[in-house]
Amino acid sequence: MKKLSIIILSVSFAILALGISLFFYFRNKNNTNSDLINQNLEQNIDESLDKNENKPNNEKQNVDNSENKNPETRNITIQKLTHYEQFNEKPLKIKIEVEYPVISNENHSDFIDKINKENRLEAEKEFNRCKLDLKQTAESVVESGNPPDTVLYYYEKCKATKNDDIISIDIHSAYYAYGTVSVWANSKNYDLKNNKKLTLEDILNGSKKNINKMIGKKVTEYFKSMGENENFDDYFKDYNLKDYKFHIENKNSKDLLVVDFAKYELGAGVLGAPSIEIPFSEIKQKYKLGLKI
Repeated sequence: MKKLSIIILSVSFAILALGISLFFYFRNKNNTNSDLINQNLEQNIDESLDKNENKPNNEKQNVDNSENKNPETRNITIQKLTHYEQFNEKPLKIKIEVEYPVISNENHSDFIDKINKENRLEAEKEFNRCKLDLKQTAESVVESGNPPDTVLYYYEKCKATKNDDIISIDIHSAYYAYGTVSVWANSKNYDLKNNKKLTLEDILNGSKKNINKMIGKKVTEYFKSMGENENFDDYFKDYNLKDYKFHIENKNSKDLLVVDFAKYELGAGVLGAPSIEIPFSEIKQKYKLGLKI
């Protein structure tokens, strides 16, 4: 009987020792895995974004947006706010990138100061709002169990162009919060000489009727090129010229007026957020402002 007790006691100590060994083994293994995950997060984030069919570019915090190094565009830089987070070593992650332009202001213009302040505050507001929304969504998904290996994200990419005294800013955004991807476009155009924000009626000559007719024709042509038979000749008949989102850019050596629309604004979501490019040469005689693009 005494011998049996000794055997049971010995087995108990052996099991306890094994349990302690396994505990420290798995804890150290988990810590190692966590370190590896953190080291590889940035490497894998773009692959995860590819699954969602929207991939933000990896750029520095302060970005010179001028690819052609034109001196006219070097005084506009792009600032970027970023946030990346993984939840309790789960495969679900969130990533936020919000860009905004900063116009250099050597002459200490109050108008440029105002523009820069407004753009920075708007970017910070959107960044904080999306950060809160995506964190809440991610936490809910994690709590529901078995979160997917994916990235919930918001990105806002902007490109700025300077044409003499005209600053044109093109903004495209995408938002994915474990559902459909929302895509939309925005734009801002400024006249630095006259210190004013521009609408399309400030840019183009002609009546509201004729401008809307021209845009309707171009939108119809765009949809036909995409295999859609939608006709927009009358769609913009009563469209307010101040409501158009547009920017000015040079693409493939062509100077363009680009009219931007949000996803679903004109048609099927499969077309994304359409940007209707109108060659500068086709409407040059209608410009109110003498632009050098």
